[in-house]
Amino acid sequence: MNREETKKAIAVMQAYVDGKQIEAAQEGYQYTLQEGCDSPLWDWSLYSYRVKPEPIECWANVVDGHTCSTVYMTKEEADEMRPKMSDGWTTRKFREVIE
Repeated sequence: MNREETKKAIAVMQAYVDGKQIEAAQEGYQYTLQEGCDSPLWDWSLYSYRVKPEPIECWANVVDGHTCSTVYMTKEEADEMRPKMSDGWTTRKFREVIE
């Protein structure tokens, strides 16, 4: 492990100490959550580790199944920008699916 790889490993392990969820993957496989793992074995030669990404959430205005091209970080912002003159517009929350 070189210095940069060691820095990344330290950051992941510090996140674990801080209570974040950690995911692991072997080369060529998807990351999986290390649930119920009170003390990881940290085998950096066989696995890659990362902090579980937080999904992005946003709000958008929708009518007849079509989403407005602008998204907002809060429901209040989306409500404020929702077209008032047209019927059928609703404000919906969207959440990223992380695989």
